[in-house]
Amino acid sequence: MRLNPQFVNRNSKLSPPLSDNILDQLLYPCVYVIDGYFLLQTAPLDMETNHFYPARKSLIEFLLQKIHDGLAEEILITSWELHMGTACRGVNWDRHSLSDLRAAVSCIGGPCLASLCRHLAQDYRSWSRGMPDLLLWRFHGDYNDEAKLAEVKGPRDQLSEQQRACLLLLMDCGFNVEVCKVSPGRSSP
Repeated sequence: MRLNPQFVNRNSKLSPPLSDNILDQLLYPCVYVIDGYFLLQTAPLDMETNHFYPARKSLIEFLLQKIHDGLAEEILITSWELHMGTACRGVNWDRHSLSDLRAAVSCIGGPCLASLCRHLAQDYRSWSRGMPDLLLWRFHGDYNDEAKLAEVKGPRDQLSEQQRACLLLLMDCGFNVEVCKVSPGRSSP
């Protein structure tokens, strides 16, 4: 597939995989607070196990409903303001500004984010690997914003099985995804 050059304009931003900053901040209360106590570690010990989701199911589902209903940006702002600078696996506070993260969340939309967050909460170990390389978005100004995830591959590169599974999951969640092949440039005479 070819990435539409009209999609990348002055409103677009490039970012690392989606499971990084945005999703970890949206699920921050589920990941780092248990029974009212803040964990003094960069990630809970059960994060990559089958016990993570069931132990937090009611709080996760409560947050997922809010995200689905369009409150992801509010959750992101609260997480940023309360925890900015705290060492957390998956969150790099210096990589993106809050305004960039808010823009990306707004363009992606609640239903896609909620669906992906649920999969990550249920099986973080599997779904946090293989995420696409780029998150691109643009504003249209008429509340018809859009976002696209792109996996970039070189001329001799191909998708791994995990990347294929991730792309299928993202499409099932409602994301617009593409695989972009980089072609070697022609040498000038």
